[in-house]
Amino acid sequence: MFCPDLIIGRHPVHGVLADGHVDDVTVLLLEQAGFVYDEDLGVHRVPAGTSSDAEQDCVQRAMTLLSGRLSVVYLSDDLAAEAAGFSHQKSPPA
Repeated sequence: MFCPDLIIGRHPVHGVLADGHVDDVTVLLLEQAGFVYDEDLGVHRVPAGTSSDAEQDCVQRAMTLLSGRLSVVYLSDDLAAEAAGFSHQKSPPA
């Protein structure tokens, strides 16, 4: 079974998150891509309030910067919601 080092996906409540193997170099590369560390969640995220186009740019930069360094997977919105425990029919809490 394939287990990526880092997963990037859109959490239904918290926005675009990156979670997994995050050493010092990975942290630096994520932050260069535009991600910030969220102490409350314990993961890196695209800053709240970022436009959808800017979110996509952050994800693309991260995928490019991390390519060849570690295995990174981007989860589609449906798969990310499912991984976060939200079914397709169930809305996230407001």
